[in-house]
Amino acid sequence: MPPSKALSKWQGTQSLALAEMEAQCIASLTVISPGGLSDENLRCYTMSLSAHFQEFCRELYFECVLAAISGLPPDQRFALQTQCSSRVELEGANPRFESIRADFERFGFDLNEELGTKTDPSVARMIGGINQLNTARNYAAHRKTKPPASGPITITAIEQWRAACDGIAVGLDAAMYNKMAQILGRAPW
Repeated sequence: MPPSKALSKWQGTQSLALAEMEAQCIASLTVISPGGLSDENLRCYTMSLSAHFQEFCRELYFECVLAAISGLPPDQRFALQTQCSSRVELEGANPRFESIRADFERFGFDLNEELGTKTDPSVARMIGGINQLNTARNYAAHRKTKPPASGPITITAIEQWRAACDGIAVGLDAAMYNKMAQILGRAPW
């Protein structure tokens, strides 16, 4: 199955942008002792990873909406698009797994079941990683001084969160391809 435009972007330009941010963090940790600018870079990288992942999820959601309405008459297309665009969690809420579920389950399935959350421990770990990223993102964005329960933000932690985002992105893309193909009776992209 081909990847969605959203996944292609996530694995392409967004991945490159995140790699540049990581290189900057590593360079600052090499040249500067931890704290100060290094801490700022780690906080920025955390927020950037969260923002890019939120963008991927939102773009995949709307790519699915457009696929769903593509064959409808214009008046029905407008009505359904308006309904699907109403109260989209990923427009404003951080990309916690619950926010992602709230939006994608509008297509009529259980995302936990589709991703194999209960049967595949690696998926549960990835979901935990996404939720840890969200907690760290809030710590970084709100300039909190007490580190999150998962520990201080480090390059290793961010790499783990990024791997979790990568895994969920691929799984979510495949789940939505299958669900949209089932709904449409054809390939969605």
